[in-house]
Amino acid sequence: MFTYGFLNLIEIIQIEKGYKMGSNLFDSEIKNLEALTKSGAFGSESQNLLKKRGEISTQEFIYLSFCSIYDDPNFDYETLPYIIDFMDLFREGQSTNPQAMVDIITASMVGDKNNLQLETMSSYTRFLTEHQILKNNLSEMSKERSVDPLKRIELANAILHDYSNGFEYCMKLFTFIIAIARVVNGKEYDLQIIDKQPSSNKLNLFRQIDGGKHNLLVDGWDDRIRNADSHASIVYNPQTCLFEGKNNHYQKTDTGKIRRVEEFTITPVELLTKVIPRVGRFIHGYLGASYLLYLVNADREYYDKAVVILKELSK
Repeated sequence: MFTYGFLNLIEIIQIEKGYKMGSNLFDSEIKNLEALTKSGAFGSESQNLLKKRGEISTQEFIYLSFCSIYDDPNFDYETLPYIIDFMDLFREGQSTNPQAMVDIITASMVGDKNNLQLETMSSYTRFLTEHQILKNNLSEMSKERSVDPLKRIELANAILHDYSNGFEYCMKLFTFIIAIARVVNGKEYDLQIIDKQPSSNKLNLFRQIDGGKHNLLVDGWDDRIRNADSHASIVYNPQTCLFEGKNNHYQKTDTGKIRRVEEFTITPVELLTKVIPRVGRFIHGYLGASYLLYLVNADREYYDKAVVILKELSK
């Protein structure tokens, strides 16, 4: 349900702004994600809601999409601090410059008129689909008494790619999160300039402009894994049952930069239970807060009902 709610929010933005934005890649990913949702790839709940799309109001649809995350018996309570932090940041931006907030949130989904490549839909779709495939494969593997060594390595690589995909998507979102923080502080922003920064720079930029108010959003990111995976410098060792990697990075010195190589290990359990879930919590927090930002302007009644759900979860 959450997946198609995201698609619907994009559709609303395009209609209300009176034009359609998006690159060819964006348009194709929209169609792919909608087709997957219709097929039931993301669950029957999302599939069934899609069938009712023409029978309920847009506001109710967005509200139900929000409920699919936050009013769910299997809700991950560690997601709650993320949406609270994002809501706080969005609220500050809304009170400072409402139009800038609309423009930034819109651009974070469908791109900017001056740079369609800022769209994040392709990254979102890749993360979502490959994450679902990984979940399905892990579920199937858990039913087997013994697993072929090559199958274990294949799944281990899929786990690595899952984190890398999620990390990259989150870092793309930071382009817009930094822009919102600049709006809050009365500063101008340039999405294209921010977007060109590497992930480490983006995290530092947000820390500087935010002043430590939303440290949850920037602390705890493990870019060693993403960096090692992108350079094919991490492998799963079936003998030790560990991921063994090398993190190639540059460190500033008084005379310039020097290249460092840091060896590290991490267990599959740590990746699956600590590192990867943080990605999902961050994404759900951002998109959930985006739903609330829409509802607070479009339908106060549904917004208030959504806030009640969050308050109940906070008890």
